[in-house]
Amino acid sequence: MGVGIAFLVTCYVAAPGAHFYSGDPVGQKHNLVTAACPWRYKIGTELFIESVGTVKCLDRGGLVDGNHIDIYMDTGNYFRDRQACIRWGKKLLAVSQN
Repeated sequence: MGVGIAFLVTCYVAAPGAHFYSGDPVGQKHNLVTAACPWRYKIGTELFIESVGTVKCLDRGGLVDGNHIDIYMDTGNYFRDRQACIRWGKKLLAVSQN
């Protein structure tokens, strides 16, 4: 793991039936947390986020650029996940590439 860089880390949910930028359907279970990452990270890149753990870049976002990562919340309940993201808010956390 490299030295951590400060990133704005936010959280998002997606409606069932949607797809990530990678083409994987939302709701498909992955071994790692899915994240929308800036374009400088290739799809499939694994990053380590302080207090979160390892995430896999499988998505993009219109507002995700610079030092901003959006982690995907999916417990199987869209409304509960949405509330969890609201509680998460915005956090400044150290991020490093695995």
